[in-house]
Amino acid sequence: MLLLAAPLAMCSAAGARIDMHLVPGLGRVCHEAPRGESATAVDGSLFAVCRDASGRPVVARVTLDGAVRRIALAGLDARARRWFRARDLTWASDGALWFHDGGGEVVRISSGLDAKAFRLSSVARTSGLIAGRGGALWLTASSATGAQAPRAIVHLSATGAERRIAISRGSGAILPEAIADADGRGAWFREGVGRVGHVTVDGRHTTSAVSRDGRPVAVESDGTIAWLTFAPGQEVVRLGADGAEVSHTAVVPHAVSRPLPPGPGRGLDWSLCLLAASELCQLDLGQATLNTFDMAQPGAYLNADPLRGPGGALWTRDSKGHLLRVRADGQTLSYPLHPRHGNTINLLAASGAVLWMLEVNQHNRPHELTRVTTLPMRQLRRR
Repeated sequence: MLLLAAPLAMCSAAGARIDMHLVPGLGRVCHEAPRGESATAVDGSLFAVCRDASGRPVVARVTLDGAVRRIALAGLDARARRWFRARDLTWASDGALWFHDGGGEVVRISSGLDAKAFRLSSVARTSGLIAGRGGALWLTASSATGAQAPRAIVHLSATGAERRIAISRGSGAILPEAIADADGRGAWFREGVGRVGHVTVDGRHTTSAVSRDGRPVAVESDGTIAWLTFAPGQEVVRLGADGAEVSHTAVVPHAVSRPLPPGPGRGLDWSLCLLAASELCQLDLGQATLNTFDMAQPGAYLNADPLRGPGGALWTRDSKGHLLRVRADGQTLSYPLHPRHGNTINLLAASGAVLWMLEVNQHNRPHELTRVTTLPMRQLRRR
């Protein structure tokens, strides 16, 4: 893959240069390419869930220096080994990595790179992973498929100790992606139409009515919630730690169709969202204001979920083969990508230090892994 370090003329700005480095060796671990099953650690290393040459699910860890390590997923049953597809890779407070297969199998990789699988009994579906306190995990579980299946919020400790808090069948559908963490003390979620639910580690479950239906999108350290209502006429509703409404603030005329997780930093800070095929927005949850960015080249559309990556920028890819970078000041830079004929380029994962991209051939085999940074490697190592 050839990637030009100089940007196209969408913007002429200082700090436009990016550094790239091809990292060999992923193909020795991954026989088929990861499909959105990747994450970056605090040190910038890549964790990619894939399948080896024998068809077994494994994890490939790639460091910034290019060292590739295979992590076997021991403890999976025969069904899981055959059908396992990792979802919702989530970093725990103790540095461990959690993920699941959507069907009751949950995996934890410790900071020492030891993998352990936990099978949730009598569970047909899992979703909505968030990190809790002390390396623990919250998730949604149901005993059957379908909107009316009995559901529960599950708390898993770092050792796999499980606590389930049943949610009544008549409460309506729970949006798994709406679960939000209250600094490890509990979990908030949309519990049916116009209701917010809250559970705690000791098993308490409360529910409160909200004047407008929506979903929680951020939680302050004191437990205050930002609840984003559904369109039309969207608002940010602040809920107290008891679920009572504190204030309402109108957002913008636009419909925030798909909020992404809030950025790091100041609690009720900001969230990115997808407005249209080529338009992204930055929603300031504190001020309930919204800035829009038209990221794609004329006639193009975005075809990759945006990632927060090097320099705190937003990174994505458009349909004309450009890597797009939106800086904090709103300036958009575009870098042309040139994969080999018939190949595609996937954005795997990103952090504040690095963006990982993978060129994939027509048979979904990994071809070239690329590390993209905005700082030279010698400065990254000092971090």
